[in-house]
Amino acid sequence: MSGGEQNGGDKPEDPALRVEVWPEVAWAEVLAQGAALKWASAVFSRPEHLERLGQYRKRESQRTTSIHSRLKSVVQSYLEGVGWGLRQLQESRVELGDASRTLQCAVSESCRHAEVVRSMDTLRELSCSHYQLLATVSNLPRLYSGKEIWAVVSSSLALARQNPTPFVSAVRIVEREEAVDRALLEERGGVAGAGGGGGGGGGGVRPLPPGRPRCWRERFFQVLEEAVSSRFRSVSYMHTRGPGLAGHLSALQHAITTDLATVRHLLEQCVPPHYRLTGAYLRASHQCLQAHLALVSSWELESGEIFAVLNWVLHIYNSPDMMGEPELVAEMERQQLGPLISLEALDQLQKKYVQSVRKRVSEWMHKALEMLEENVRVALMIGESLRDQTIQMGLYEMENLLNKQQSSRAACQFSRTPPNPMAALDRAVRRACRLVMDQLLLELQPVLQGLLSRGAQGNPATPLVCRVLERHLELYARVRPPCRQRLQEEAQWLLVVEYVRALLHKRTSCRSAGERLQLAQRIGHDDQQLRELFTGLEGEGSVPEVDPLALLPVLADFIRLKDPCMLSLEVSGIVTKYPDISEEHVCVLLDIRGDVSRDVRASVLDVLEHSPPALPAGYRPIFTDILVPTSTMPFCLPTVKCA
Repeated sequence: MSGGEQNGGDKPEDPALRVEVWPEVAWAEVLAQGAALKWASAVFSRPEHLERLGQYRKRESQRTTSIHSRLKSVVQSYLEGVGWGLRQLQESRVELGDASRTLQCAVSESCRHAEVVRSMDTLRELSCSHYQLLATVSNLPRLYSGKEIWAVVSSSLALARQNPTPFVSAVRIVEREEAVDRALLEERGGVAGAGGGGGGGGGGVRPLPPGRPRCWRERFFQVLEEAVSSRFRSVSYMHTRGPGLAGHLSALQHAITTDLATVRHLLEQCVPPHYRLTGAYLRASHQCLQAHLALVSSWELESGEIFAVLNWVLHIYNSPDMMGEPELVAEMERQQLGPLISLEALDQLQKKYVQSVRKRVSEWMHKALEMLEENVRVALMIGESLRDQTIQMGLYEMENLLNKQQSSRAACQFSRTPPNPMAALDRAVRRACRLVMDQLLLELQPVLQGLLSRGAQGNPATPLVCRVLERHLELYARVRPPCRQRLQEEAQWLLVVEYVRALLHKRTSCRSAGERLQLAQRIGHDDQQLRELFTGLEGEGSVPEVDPLALLPVLADFIRLKDPCMLSLEVSGIVTKYPDISEEHVCVLLDIRGDVSRDVRASVLDVLEHSPPALPAGYRPIFTDILVPTSTMPFCLPTVKCA
């Protein structure tokens, strides 16, 4: 029984529990049983094979025992390895805790040492300041005994290139005195309290010590300005008249750029940042330059000297070689220095230059005319034929001179046949008028772009055009009557041509009768202003058959016309007055109206085509000089709205 109980104690676990705990084992047993059954069915398929059943049972029992013993050995070895690993993990855990505690101690020590390092940095800065203060204190006896502090400041530009230590010491002394002044004033309640205390100690406030506040920082900048002024005076003012003025200005440029580089790269490092030493130097040098250039401008200068001054002020001073660096430009804007020469002085210099050149040109022309007159008198002693040839030669040379001024190309080859004197004179006058009109057009070109722009009343550019014309007409009034009338007529023609060109090139399209009326009124208003400008101009000679200003009311009536069916008659009248108007001009005018149908357009162009105009004798074309821009989409209304 005992043996049975022991065997009963070694019974295997319940299969259901084993499947629940180790499903893989149950699956392995099922596979093993299946394999054994398959093997047994194959081996014992015949009766004679049952005789060897005992042998098979014994062999399989031995094999099973061997497998069990090997499994036990492997499991035992595995369990021993797991136990050893668990012991190693326990030991590692203990060692990791020790390392963590050691690391925490190291972190705390590192934080403590970082505070020590920061304190050492503070000590290092204090040591550097102490060294500088020691150098300053060592220089105090010499500075105070000889009263050299302001001498050091005044010679700072020279000291900075050699040994800036005395200048640094002087700045520290100034800052120390400023700190003492500030402490005394704060102790006594500021400037007002100090003043009250000085007045007799009212209110129990002690008076300031004698000589306080010293205000040495303010004195520092005053001495610096005096030093800059003396540097300007050191630049030799000798030989500044005539050709020497350009050399004098070049010497000023070199001195300023050299001193400015010294201030920016050396002295700025020796003073606190709030001194803004570069700005102080720029302000002092700019003021000295203003005073000096005002003195130079007051002299009686020749044209070459005036050119040197204007070129230096307008171009060299603001160039990158001098004050044109971005940092300097920003500093000058911050200081609000203003121009070197006022606008009035600049205008006076330019007028002096023009007068000087005019004087030289006038003298040259007088000499040339006197020489020509003398040669004419000498030629008359020989005969009238030689006199006429001499006069023709003079007119020929005048015309040749005007041709050279108009173009930089080589002078044209004129015929050897002597020209008629009156014809040569007329050509010379026309050439001169053409040059004057080119100058007028050059001045009008910037404001012509604003003609017929948006606005409630009139063109905002028209007053500008009138001002330019008025200035030119005042100049024309100084010319003798025949040439004066020609200049006035040419100015009218030029103005009307440019006005009509601006109207046609804008390609505006009115969308309603109100817009057409507004545009017509604007043209009429401009015509009235221009007529008032030319009213009172008296001229001698024949009056042109076609008044150029009369074209503007005609165009205004064409745009103002309410019934488009009457456009054929209106165009017929325009062609009668201005036979040089082309089909392209009429098409653009029809586009400007914006209400012309294809049928009306075709009828208008048909009338224009079947009645080709003939230019009458003496008629001066006006539309011929106005080129019309090509339209990319004919018979389509433009998208620009007339305003």
